[in-house]
Formats: sequence, C-alpha cells, structure tokens
Amino acid sequence: MWSGPLPKPTQQKLDEGNASKQSKAKLNLNQPVPEELESLAPPEWLTEDARALWIKYAIKYQRSGMLKSIDVPKFSAYVQAVAEFVNLNKQIDSDGVVISGVNGQGSTYIQANLKCVARDRAFDRMNKLGIQFGDSPAARARLSVDDGSEKNSLASFLSRKPKNKAQEKAKEATTE
Repeated sequence: MWSGPLPKPTQQKLDEGNASKQSKAKLNLNQPVPEELESLAPPEWLTEDARALWIKYAIKYQRSGMLKSIDVPKFSAYVQAVAEFVNLNKQIDSDGVVISGVNGQGSTYIQANLKCVARDRAFDRMNKLGIQFGDSPAARARLSVDDGSEKNSLASFLSRKPKNKAQEKAKEATTE
C-alpha cells in the first residue's frame, strides 16, 4: 500500500497550472476515463435502507460527475455504511448507550452497548468512502469538476502551441 497523499489526476494538475513543473512527457496522459453509469438502479444485494439511500443520492452524484460505472461497488459500500450508521443510531437511541441485564448467576450487570462500537465502525467506513465521493466541504475542495467546455479539456491544453517570448515580442514589434 502507498503512503502519503494520493496523486492528483493529470487534468487536475493541468487545471491548477502544473505547479510541480513536470514536463508534459512526464505527465500521465493515458489515465483511464471510466464509462458513464448506464442505470441508476441500486444493486440487488443492498439492504432495503441502503437501496433507498442509493436512489436518493445516486442521481446527484452522477449529475456532478462523481459516480461512474466503475464506482458502483464502492458507492454501494458507502450507502450501506450510511444505512448501518443511521439504523444503529436509532437502536442506540431506544436502547441507550449503557445497557443492563441479569447474568446466569442472577446478578445484575451494566455494560456499554456494543452497538455503539458497530455504529462507530460504520461511521468510519462512511467517512473513508465518502471522502472519495466528495461528501464533505473539505473533500469537495480537493475535487475539480469539468464544466464540459473545450477550454478545460486535456486535448485543448495539449493542442496549444507553446508561447515563445521572443516570437511574441517580434509579433508585437511588427504590429506597432
């Protein structure tokens, strides 16, 4: 597994002005472009609550360009984690954070509700997966969404001729 921050997509590097000053030859111009999502129907294996969340959020993520066909398993895990978090929260609200009972010897015991641990794990999964879909203001700040115009396309950037300052000065001198 890699350490450190994830590498930025090439298009994002170019949109930001290629701050690392890598030459075009070193930039990965062959990054895969995933296919659009053909159907917004939720996968069969999701729970009923997760399917409802899928239906609620999939169209929003697809319209913003953050849900492609290759993302279905990860987005499914995300909505499942959200559904588990919500359900466990409801159960904890009714049962309480601390539960009591009677053991086999007839003694009363008090212990932390183990559903709290499961809820916290669902929350962690929800956060880790959600960051990849830009579900928080901080995560969205790291994303760049193509507006579809030609000026922002990688092909448009690469087809531009490099500006030569000497040529520009010569052109300005002849027009004056």
